Amino acid sequence: MYKVAICDDNPADLQLITDYLTEPEFHYPLELSSFHDGVELVQAYKKEGQFDLIILDMMMDRLNGIETALKIRKVDQNVAILIVTATVEYAIEGYKINAARYIVKPVLKPEFQKITKNLFASIDKKRGAYYRFPSKSGTTVISMEDIFYFESDIRSIHISSRQGDYTFTGRISAVEEQTEGHGFLRIHKSFIVNLKHVHNIFKDSVTLDNGEVIPLSRHRHREVNQKFLDYMEEQII
Repeated sequence: MYKVAICDDNPADLQLITDYLTEPEFHYPLELSSFHDGVELVQAYKKEGQFDLIILDMMMDRLNGIETALKIRKVDQNVAILIVTATVEYAIEGYKINAARYIVKPVLKPEFQKITKNLFASIDKKRGAYYRFPSKSGTTVISMEDIFYFESDIRSIHISSRQGDYTFTGRISAVEEQTEGHGFLRIHKSFIVNLKHVHNIFKDSVTLDNGEVIPLSRHRHREVNQKFLDYMEEQII
């Protein structure tokens, strides 16, 4: 779960960003809090505790984005701040508060969702990489390093992990995107494997360190071998 604060004194922009974050295909479990100006956000921050990400409008009347961020930085040096600004010239001010990224209005969905996905990936790396997926109880979270592989079966995703097996509704392409940068590799149209657990690579299969054997597409064989060698080299360094 990511705790996200959205602060913008323009109701339309506030709603637009909320809509982008809550679309079903966005696939991220979020706890959203909305604020109409910087004063509200600073007051809530002191009462409710820290957020993982703050999406902050630069131009606000009572307390502008930079002034708001400077107050927050006094109590939280680590929270990621995404500055939303009407002009590029104001983005330069963001360096004062160590903003993670900047986006210029009008905020377009593809750019915004790409930026926020990258920010969530950075947040995961800082606090430990976990994979989150929907379940009957709400959201299940497991450590990525404990996952052996993902398998797609039409609209269902099967997870094989040290904690056991799980199944949820999803698309393999979405899983591929969510696990990018965490040592996972698509080796077949239906399989994504954790390179950490690869024991042997054969012509048309991969053996994992738990003894399981999963198929390897022949046209991906060379790429998988190279990616595995690159991964092993990174671990040694």
